[in-house]
This record gives sequence, C-alpha cells and structure tokens, in this order.
Amino acid sequence: MSTYFPSDAKLIISEIVKDPRFKQLNTAPKYGFQMLVFYLSGLAFIISSTLGYLYYDLPYFIMFIVNGAAMIVMFGTIHEAAHASVSRISWINDWIGTIGAFLYFPGLSTPIYRYLHLSHHRYTGDPQRDPDVKYVNDSFLRCLLRWTYQDIYWGAWVARNFSTRTTQEKRYFIGGTIIYLTWYTAWLMSPWANEFILLYLLPQRVAYAVLLYFFSYVQHPPGILQADNPFQATVRLNVEKWLQPFILYQDKHFIHHLFPKLPFYRYQKIWRFAQEILEQQQVPMRNIIESSWDKVEINLSSTCYVSITEINKIAEDTLSYKLVSNNGKALPAFSAGAHIDVHITDRLTRQYSITNLSSSTPDHYLIAVKCEQNGRGGSAALHESFKLGNNIKISTPRDNFNIDITYDNYQLIAGGIGITPILSMAHYLNHLGKPFHLHLFSRNQSYLPFIKEIQKLSFFQQVTTYFDDEMPIFERDIAALLGSGTQNKGLYICGPEKFMDYMINTAKEQHWQANNIHFERFSAKTIDTSNDKAFEIVLKKSAKTLYVPADQSILNILESNNISVPTSCEQGLCGSCVCKVISGKVSHRDSILTEEDHQKDELIAVCVSRATSQSLVLDL
Repeated sequence: MSTYFPSDAKLIISEIVKDPRFKQLNTAPKYGFQMLVFYLSGLAFIISSTLGYLYYDLPYFIMFIVNGAAMIVMFGTIHEAAHASVSRISWINDWIGTIGAFLYFPGLSTPIYRYLHLSHHRYTGDPQRDPDVKYVNDSFLRCLLRWTYQDIYWGAWVARNFSTRTTQEKRYFIGGTIIYLTWYTAWLMSPWANEFILLYLLPQRVAYAVLLYFFSYVQHPPGILQADNPFQATVRLNVEKWLQPFILYQDKHFIHHLFPKLPFYRYQKIWRFAQEILEQQQVPMRNIIESSWDKVEINLSSTCYVSITEINKIAEDTLSYKLVSNNGKALPAFSAGAHIDVHITDRLTRQYSITNLSSSTPDHYLIAVKCEQNGRGGSAALHESFKLGNNIKISTPRDNFNIDITYDNYQLIAGGIGITPILSMAHYLNHLGKPFHLHLFSRNQSYLPFIKEIQKLSFFQQVTTYFDDEMPIFERDIAALLGSGTQNKGLYICGPEKFMDYMINTAKEQHWQANNIHFERFSAKTIDTSNDKAFEIVLKKSAKTLYVPADQSILNILESNNISVPTSCEQGLCGSCVCKVISGKVSHRDSILTEEDHQKDELIAVCVSRATSQSLVLDL
C-alpha cells in the first residue's frame, strides 16, 4: 500500500512548506529550554500535589486531577522529542524526551517511542501498520478499556516487530522493559504499595485514557487512511479559544499530521498564515466531547458522471470540453478558481480548472486541456480518448485557489494554459463590478487559449496580451506592469513554474506583501527519474557502506539494512528524514529544505533525494 499523498494534496502542502514563514516556524529551538521548562513544570506539580495530599490535607480528587494532568504534560515532552522538535541537538532532544517520559511511561526511551509514533504518522488509519488504530476503530467502551493499558499495548506492538529493529533500538527496548518491570514490581511489593496505587497508578491510568481520547479517538475518523485523504484523516476540534492551550492545541491536530516536526506551541501560527488554503480542504469538524462519529460530516472527494456536449479547438494543441450533468439537474456549485478531478482511465486522474463563470447552480463546467507531448501522459490520453457524447467521471469541484473579494483592485496574470482558473476569476470580478486587469502571456497568438472568445467579452478593454514572438517576457518591464504593492491590491498568477517564479519574485521586489500574492502551480513538481543512476552511501557513525540501486531510494536501502531513520510522509514534505551530508553532491527532490540548503549540500531528505556523485557520506 502506497503512503504517497494524492498529487493535488501534495501540491497544497508543498506550497505551504515553501513559504519562508514556515521554515522559521518549523525549526526546533537549539537547546530545548521550552520543553525542559514544560517538563519541569509537570514534575513540580506532581511533587507539590503529592506532598500537599500527604502532609497538608489537600483533597484527594484535586491531587488526582493535578497528577494526571502533569503526566499528560510529561507525555508532551517525549512526543515533541520523537519529532526532533525539542532541540536541534539530537542528544539533548532525545535525553529530554526520555527523562520527561519517565513518570508517564517508565522505561520508554525517545528512540523507541519515535519508531512507534512515526509508524502511526506514516500509516495513519492502516489497520495493519498503524499502532494507534486500535484506539479508534472500535466502540467507545472498548477503546476506553484499551486506553487504560496503553503502556502494555505499545510494548507488545514493539515486541512483535522486534526482529526488524536496529541493534541500538533492541538494546533500548530490552533496557526499557527491565526498567518498567523493576519500577512496578518494586513499588507494588513495597510497604508503600497502597500509596503508589492511589497517588501514581490510578492518576496515570486516567491520564492515559484522557490523553488517548484527545490525541487519538476524537482525532482520526475510523477507516480513513491518511495516504488516501490527508486532509480528512484527522479533524479540527470545535473548541473555545481559551481551552486550546489546555489541550496542547490539539484542536488543530491535523496540522501536526501534515507538518509533524512543527512544535505544538506553533500550530496556531501556521494556521494563521495558511488558514485560507487549509480551510478549503474540507477538514472534518467535530465537537470535543462526542462518543461517536455519527454526527461528523466527512467530505471525501465525491464523484459524478457528466457528458461531453461540446469540444472546441481554442488554441494550438488545446481543446475545450463542455461538461453537463447526465441527469439534467444542476451540477455541484463551484467558485472562481476551482478545479475538478477528471478520471481519464481507471488508473489515470488529472486535475483541470473550471474556466466559466462560477455559480451555485451551474448548468455546465468548461475545462481546457493542452496536449503536453512531454508531459505525464494524462493530457495526451484525454485528447485521444475523449469524444463528443462520452460519459466521463469527475470529482465534485475543489477550490484551492479561491479569490479574496476584499481587495480594492486586482492584477490577474496567466501564462499559456494557466489562463483557465484566471479567466474564471475575471468573469467573477466582472460580475461583482470589481476593478481588475487581465494580463495574458503566450508563445504567440495561436497558442493563447480562448483568444477569440476573449475578444468578444464585455471586459475585453481590461485585457492585455503579451506574445513572446513580439518580445520575450524577460525583456518586458514586468515591474511596471505589476506596479507597487503598497496599496490594497490582489495579485493572482497561474502558469508554468519559471513564469510564476519570475512574476512572484518581481512582485516581492515591488514590495507586494506575501499575503497579497496568490498563485496556483499546474502540479506538484515532478522529477525525471529516467536518468537516475546507482551510487553508494557511506555511513560514518555506523561504519557501513551501502549500495543504492537506480530504482531504490536511500531510505529503502537504510531500512532494509536495519538502519533507523525517522520518517513520516516519504515525499520530501515533512522533514522527518532529513540527515546531515558530510561529503558528496545531492540531487535535491524535496520541498521542505530551502534553496540555500540545496545549494550548500549539507542536508538531504533521504526519502526522495539522491546522489549525483558516485558516493555520498552521511552522518548516520
């Protein structure tokens, strides 16, 4: 079973992680003082409440609540350490996590919990490979019972996979098991066994149940795999703002699953700058206290069948398709900039923007498809197989490129087939009476889609065309075209990657704010793997040299040789598997590292990136 996200989901996540603000927020503190204070606060509460109960008449129920809450705080320490979010210095990160977890789960070390927890991230919802699926996929009462012996269940899960682990992890697990058994045996056989049960064991078990309710049961809809539906496999909780810090911001646990290295106290900051695009992904909402999923609306991408009633050649290599409902009813509503999945074959699906005026009750969708001879095969197959009168399967519209109607003015810029979402926006702004200008770039007039139709539009006077055969784009005064970004203006761009990068960089030079620049790429960046070659990796710490074939990733080879590397998304999006490079040249294929990181060749995302040199020396 593949753990790869669908291409449009990967594209959305890529755009967020490329934002300069994300890099800053996703970087762990250097020394981990934040989580050390967090742990010490929990420890102080346990000591204070226990002494208060024993010597100062503190009511038992208050001590019980305080000790349980403090243990949840301590769990937060190892949870962050498992994602290397405590400290950028690995040994500090792992030691703080291991020490912090002791009272919550005696003997649990950061490396063991990292293996266990990242398996949950990697295979969320998979009934065979997700260690936490038993906390979700059953009745509330059965799950509640399992929550109270979380430590035993986790230990058994790791034991079942013991043979696949590294020598170091096996030592940690054996040592941790000895510590665990010694801790409980010593206390339960001691004269203080009753106090141990009342002051520690009972609050601990309730803490397990409370934590797993908030971290697992209410978070993950049963039966939905993150690999298939990354935005629907985890929910948003309907929680009052004042309560959010008390549940460690787990009201946005879905952000943690999308960006697992992000420290929990920064979830809200990511939400603030990425809220617009994340709100479009139909992340399920549920109440914080709810024992079943019956009332939770989970909008997986639904499909319907439509008929092709018109096919027109609108430019060289480009055809438009008019799609109408098979049952004579209105099609699902869409907004300007929305796209649909078009199922070309059972195994081939591509996304195309709807280009006509948005409507709540549309009678048709109009899409345009350019036949890319050197593309991934989708457009060529569509041109060849889609005929007038065909019934085809499409998804309901999704809007990842929506238009903000609060700007005073708009600059709409399209390169080639990038006109499709931009033209829908122009129709919509014209309908609202908003001032805008539409800039269309193309190789020449014959390659500009919809040119004849545009010339007949009522807002044609607000359209300017630019053709490379008259003057190449890089010779044009794009800065003058964009103007200053100091006013309340919105910039919307769609086109080829280099075209968009040039426009975006020029806009930033003209002082356009990042929040005012909106863009949509044709697809997530694809890598040509046809020229991939074999190479060797030298692992400095392990004193091993391994061979990486052309058709295998570094991560595959490391795992097959029992070399433990944290990993979650396996797509170069989350940063969990990033390792230090000591020497060698890298072909960077991730989205998480910056261009500066790529140029330095000091880091590598081993799940996707490869060596361009014959050998790569890694700090593993």
